[in-house]
Amino acid sequence: MSHKWFRRVLIAASFVLAAVVFILLPGIARSAPGAPAIAWLERIMAAFFFPLAAFAIPFVLDRIAAKEPFRENYQRFRPTYELFLDLTVTLIVALQLLLQGWLLFFHRLRPAPHLLFIPTTLVGLILVIAGNVLPRLRPNSAIGIRTPWTLRDERTWTLTHRAGGYLLVVFGLAFLAVTVIDFQKVWWVAIPGLVLTFIGLPLLSYLYWRSGRSRAGA
Repeated sequence: MSHKWFRRVLIAASFVLAAVVFILLPGIARSAPGAPAIAWLERIMAAFFFPLAAFAIPFVLDRIAAKEPFRENYQRFRPTYELFLDLTVTLIVALQLLLQGWLLFFHRLRPAPHLLFIPTTLVGLILVIAGNVLPRLRPNSAIGIRTPWTLRDERTWTLTHRAGGYLLVVFGLAFLAVTVIDFQKVWWVAIPGLVLTFIGLPLLSYLYWRSGRSRAGA
């Protein structure tokens, strides 16, 4: 099965589950004592947010890839690009299955605390996989660590994504370890990891770019 067909099957299954939730949601709400009535907009959001996100994100990224100045680069990392889209859709649909599946059956089953381990385990595994393939990306405007300095200089892009790959692998392994050891402390890993990813890596890209300019000037 090709990458696109894999995503289409997942998204189609996501919409089927959303339709079931949309139909059953009023009855589920009435079975919860004291639950307020659900408005139409709330019903639509609760049912279709995940499948719409799973459909929209690859669609938007493909449109960017088709029109951006770096579109020739995609042939250099096409398998990695497709894998990132697969991971994104898989994570969204898995979260939908977990949350909406629990919603469908919560009035029959007691909430199981160990179910909370599933999202963090899934995120940890995806971070490890993404970290291993992140260095294969080449300059583009759709995915990766896109700063003015990485897009301006391919050496800066390569070094930054190599460092980002190591960071995501360590971040993912730490997520998995904390999930197993003490789930209540998962935020001790999540917050530093997010800060390093969204603030540290862009700053690192600037430092790589500056060092490259210094060497070129020398």
